[in-house]
Amino acid sequence: MSNPQLSALLKDYLIKGYVNNKDYQSAIDLIQTRIINAVSEVDSLCAVLDLEIVLYLASNDEAKKPLTTLYQNLIYNTPQMFDTKHGDHWAELKEITGETEQLLIPPINHATINSNYPNPFNPSTTIEYSMPNKGQVCLQVFNLRGQLVNTLVNGVTDKGSHKIVWDGLDNTDRKVGSGIYFIRLISNNVIDTRKIMLLK
Repeated sequence: MSNPQLSALLKDYLIKGYVNNKDYQSAIDLIQTRIINAVSEVDSLCAVLDLEIVLYLASNDEAKKPLTTLYQNLIYNTPQMFDTKHGDHWAELKEITGETEQLLIPPINHATINSNYPNPFNPSTTIEYSMPNKGQVCLQVFNLRGQLVNTLVNGVTDKGSHKIVWDGLDNTDRKVGSGIYFIRLISNNVIDTRKIMLLK
């Protein structure tokens, strides 16, 4: 018996692997099947958001390998156009799912990453996270290979909401390249992860 959730996770893992190896065409092909076979409007929009990111990364790659896509309308020629169109799709997704600013501040039951803004970002993004109680927190940034890029917080943090800015630098204060990164928060055996994108 097929498991839709497991299948989606495997596809997401494959897409990340293709992007990591700069095999953008394979990533595009896989995402396109998600759009074509979307089970809901939310599912379709999430796939569109992923395809926009992959197409944009491919367009900024030095190799500039020829690519084919069924969705030429998702190829944006300038960073400004990407920011506008990608932002519009994020807003549409939030509207469909009913997510509002009030919903982004739920009762705090466990440590969680609330949001980061802007996303995509350049050169910095503000990360908001919440703690149900005072406790140990480790907040780190990883690249697509799973390698640690920077540790933003590592210590005891008070109860409540907190903000920290990541300036796009690694642990040696060098600027990192454009691409997809992951923020990971660990506190009291709870792990929360959020995907972010740096555009230059």
